[in-house]
Amino acid sequence: MLTTKIPCQQFSSRAELIPQSRHLPSKDAQLTLHVIDSTICKCLYVILMKGVSTRDSCECSKEDEDLHILISEFEELAEKYDIFACGNCTQPTTEAKHNKEKEVEDALNQQHCDSMESSGNSSQGFEFEVTHRRFANQEVQMNSIEKSEDEKTSNRVNSLQNEMNNLQNYMKERVKRTVDEEQQRKNLILQKSQEKQAELEKELCGLKASYSKAVEDNQKAEVRQRNQVYKMETELESVIQKFDRDMMALQSEYDQLDEEYTNDKLELTELEEKFSTLEEEYLKIMEKRRLEEEKRQQEEEEQRVLEEGVTTIQAFWRSYQTRKAVRGRREGSQKRKK
Repeated sequence: MLTTKIPCQQFSSRAELIPQSRHLPSKDAQLTLHVIDSTICKCLYVILMKGVSTRDSCECSKEDEDLHILISEFEELAEKYDIFACGNCTQPTTEAKHNKEKEVEDALNQQHCDSMESSGNSSQGFEFEVTHRRFANQEVQMNSIEKSEDEKTSNRVNSLQNEMNNLQNYMKERVKRTVDEEQQRKNLILQKSQEKQAELEKELCGLKASYSKAVEDNQKAEVRQRNQVYKMETELESVIQKFDRDMMALQSEYDQLDEEYTNDKLELTELEEKFSTLEEEYLKIMEKRRLEEEKRQQEEEEQRVLEEGVTTIQAFWRSYQTRKAVRGRREGSQKRKK
């Protein structure tokens, strides 16, 4: 058995096993991925040639579900590329062997018939023996060729079987590693969950204590507020009763005052009717007095104007007499000097 591992990459998911050679620009990468693709295709070919159902084997083994899907996808890929119907395939099948044997037998029979027709009566036995020996040698050669081809096919099958076993071992290791990683991740998540749960329980205890304290404080506050509300309701009731009494007293006083106002208004109406005539006479007297006052003021204004005119005339006259006397004195003094 081969011990060389199949050249492949370290895959972290099922999608990474899908052939990527058509999408990578690097020739080296394309060559490497082509080797991987051809190896997996050969393994699938060996499985199909032996009549093994990949789907049933995956279900029986119950390994990784990703492996089951992967093999199905590569099987579809092999059908797409016509791997098993390709003319370049060198692996012989059972039907091809039967066809080849049938062709050899037909050729032998045809040569035998031709030799029988072409030979004479005298040399028929000798030629038939020579032909029989030649055909026997050809049959031995064909058997040796078939044997060598069978050996090559067997070796090829063993090689592919070893490659498939290596791939299966790798997938088992990968599944085991994935399971271990998932278990570690699960343990880590479980540990974090337990720590978080402990923290939440601690927080819940604190919240419960706070809630109990808040409920107690709220109950005390509610009792105080109820007492205060009862006290305020009592005071409000007394205030309402006092207000009702005051309003009744005020209503009585208002009714009394309204009655007095009505009586006074009637008396005022009567007095207004009585004094309406007196008011007319009063207005006439006041108008007369106003006219007399205006006349008196007019006469006083005329008298004042006359007095001011007389005073002005007298002042001008006195000033004229004074200037005349002064001028006469000056003329007399000047005459005496001459």
